[in-house]
Amino acid sequence: VHYLESRFEVQLTALQAIAARPEIKSMDWSVQEPVLQAEFRRLGLYLALGVVDPSGLARYTDGSTASLGDRNYVIQALQGRSVVSDLLVSRVTNGLVLMYAVPIEDQGRVVGVLVGRRDGSALVDITDRLGHGENGWAVILGSDGTVYAHPDREYVLEQRNLFTDQGELSEAGRAVKHL
Repeated sequence: VHYLESRFEVQLTALQAIAARPEIKSMDWSVQEPVLQAEFRRLGLYLALGVVDPSGLARYTDGSTASLGDRNYVIQALQGRSVVSDLLVSRVTNGLVLMYAVPIEDQGRVVGVLVGRRDGSALVDITDRLGHGENGWAVILGSDGTVYAHPDREYVLEQRNLFTDQGELSEAGRAVKHL
């Protein structure tokens, strides 16, 4: 858990530094976009970077837009917190993504949110390095039992659930419930 949190914290810190730039604070997309394009290329981790205005409209470096005002990670960032979402289905790509979100603050008030859309396989990349021994492996589960990272990528893509699965995961789900 600490390893995962530290990996997230590094990325959130980088996004916070970008959000502190005067160009980003301007909340003028024509000024923000060139900076975000350069940072997108420099970081090389994200599918896109974007800015969400207080109404919830997101504009991304890939040219897409989305209404994200109801997303928990945007709500939290608009309240001044830097967060990483649970693994979710993107409204833009329809793929599994992790969303990084940091507040954009100007003179002590939140004026928007800087977001980074990252491929959901980033979690699997992290857990692949955490296995111990020759046959060791690691998984990441959501609090509801949804599989976020697993050596079998299909479990993640299908958003299988440890507690409701009727197949291979059912025995593990019963064992976790028992604990």
